[in-house]
Amino acid sequence: MPKSTDTWSNARAKEATEAATRDPSKLAQQGNSMNQIAQKRNREYYNKYGKYYEKYHAYFRNPLLMRQWRGNLEEIKDALPTTEGNKAIDCGCGTGLLTLMLLRLGFSVTAVDISKVMLAELQKKVNHLPGHLTENLRVVHGGIETLETFPKSSFHVVCESSVMHHLDDYIPYLNIANELLIPGGVVYIGREPLHVKEQRVHKINVPLYALICLIDILCDKFQSRTNVKEVRDESITPQREKGGVSAKAFIELGEELEMRVLFRRLYNWHRSPQAFFLDNILPRSLRYEKLWGTFFDLALQKSRDR
Repeated sequence: MPKSTDTWSNARAKEATEAATRDPSKLAQQGNSMNQIAQKRNREYYNKYGKYYEKYHAYFRNPLLMRQWRGNLEEIKDALPTTEGNKAIDCGCGTGLLTLMLLRLGFSVTAVDISKVMLAELQKKVNHLPGHLTENLRVVHGGIETLETFPKSSFHVVCESSVMHHLDDYIPYLNIANELLIPGGVVYIGREPLHVKEQRVHKINVPLYALICLIDILCDKFQSRTNVKEVRDESITPQREKGGVSAKAFIELGEELEMRVLFRRLYNWHRSPQAFFLDNILPRSLRYEKLWGTFFDLALQKSRDR
């Protein structure tokens, strides 16, 4: 994504120059400032293209991924210390992928997003839900900083999908999420690009790799609606520039916060369900695991004693 990368590099350089002239005691604010800049750029992007979001993201039409993510949330629900009255907050909810799944699992959900257009798309879906589900939904317009306005220990699940790679510094998110959780609650980090240093090589089968990519291109061309001419790549994804999001960093910080790993799942990314199946469902001996398109889902559970 050349355009967004160049824009973000320039923004970071400008902020660093300005930070050098500040009071040294305030230099720690630079990371937060960069997150605010990233959120501002992405708010502008999603307000502009939010109505096309599900058309140019093929995973909304991948039943295998949808089943995987529903399974993740079901596993999280089963691990909670309570069976009724569970509350979740979906950070960067977008058009409601996780929000709607959580509602159908019986959660009361607070959906937070920085884009009013994305929230409007969510509302369109909510209008078609049964009344008993809509009563359990609260929609809030705001960014990551909005999370700090909620009472501590007020949610059973704090979740996000595809948000961390849009931030310049994502690690503080886990501290905020941990404070929002009740003892035994779970933070869920979904669909994030795994940092290249954490990807592992199992077997690189070049002919199979080429075949899967060809299948992906052909199936995506004839089956999906990802080629939306109205959309230009102007989103801000700082972590792409840095090599991806570190699952290891989240796990290590989680250990410091006395959080245990409930699950960590890796999967290679493809637009079409056919290529996704060939790559991720076939036996390990036929797979390759080092690819820029490797993503992860991670769930960390807070200690019940805290």
